[in-house]
Amino acid sequence: MTTTDPGVSVPNDLSFEQLMKIISDAKAGSLDPLSTAIAIFASLGNTVSVSGDLLRQALTASSLAMNGPLSDVANRIQSILKTGNQVKFTNTQTSEFTLRDTTMRFLAEVAFTVSQDGTLPALTNITGFAVHKVFWIDIQAMAVKKTSDQTLLHVVTAAGSRDIALG
Repeated sequence: MTTTDPGVSVPNDLSFEQLMKIISDAKAGSLDPLSTAIAIFASLGNTVSVSGDLLRQALTASSLAMNGPLSDVANRIQSILKTGNQVKFTNTQTSEFTLRDTTMRFLAEVAFTVSQDGTLPALTNITGFAVHKVFWIDIQAMAVKKTSDQTLLHVVTAAGSRDIALG
């Protein structure tokens, strides 16, 4: 018999309908894919879990299906657990893929904190995600930045930071 400690929140498993509403609302208020993804996570609730299968069904039904190398990453997600502003993905295995001539790696467990810098979304305290440039470099944080003429993804690593144009 398993007991739950008082004060420990048990994750609420989201339904397909709940997840579809969250995705629909996030799409309506975002202009770029990263902002949409962060809006989805920010809207999940305080302590929730979503299976990888349910996430893929909802993304496909809402026309946000992953294409290209990101589809392999999405297909390996077993579960997502969100507690407060902390998010943890559990994957079936480590995934490597190439995007814009850069090899990226997601470990079997990827975790991060969802936050906003003013009105712009950010992922901080990232673990389990790295890029390969001569050697593997761990990604520590990513944030959307807007200039007068473009939207940028600001990526922070132990080796420095870089702005990447989105879109």
